[in-house]
Amino acid sequence: MKLMKDVFMLLFVGILFLTFSPITSAADYPGTNIDVEVGDVIYSPKGKSTFFAGHVAIVGTDGYIYHAYPDSDGKRRDTVNSYFNLFDDGDEFQILRSNNIDPESAAEFAEIIYDLIDTYTVLNINLIDFDENYCSKFIWQAYFYGSGMVTDITGQGLQYNDQAWIYPNDIRDSNEFDTVVTFEK
Repeated sequence: MKLMKDVFMLLFVGILFLTFSPITSAADYPGTNIDVEVGDVIYSPKGKSTFFAGHVAIVGTDGYIYHAYPDSDGKRRDTVNSYFNLFDDGDEFQILRSNNIDPESAAEFAEIIYDLIDTYTVLNINLIDFDENYCSKFIWQAYFYGSGMVTDITGQGLQYNDQAWIYPNDIRDSNEFDTVVTFEK
């Protein structure tokens, strides 16, 4: 009888996990038939929702969207739906997919770096600093470390110990990504 209860409980937990997982093979970007994939970068251009600076975020290995964000602790981890709800109707998004760097490695590094972020600031341009971060620096770090510290996705030849501002459009314009889809909320 105990074995039967244990098996039932395991099946129940498994069903709950599958039901409430943030990403499944059927998860699409809103209003598209494009699958959400690990390592995808979501770019949104300058506008009121992005404080007129633009914004980038990355899909993690767990299907959540990770981004440095001007919140109380400088970061957010959102479901697909909650991420897009941060933006206004009519805002445009571009989904960028790596054409060279392993997106799973970049997503894994994004999750590690995310845990190290304490403060959102665009004033810290030290690329080696994780605790004071901003969205496009965070994405650069994830893909730089995900490439084994080989590829600067901006094409500027930057290294981990450099100081540089990295803008969301530097990520969007990178030769390391292909645009999969562009859509409006």
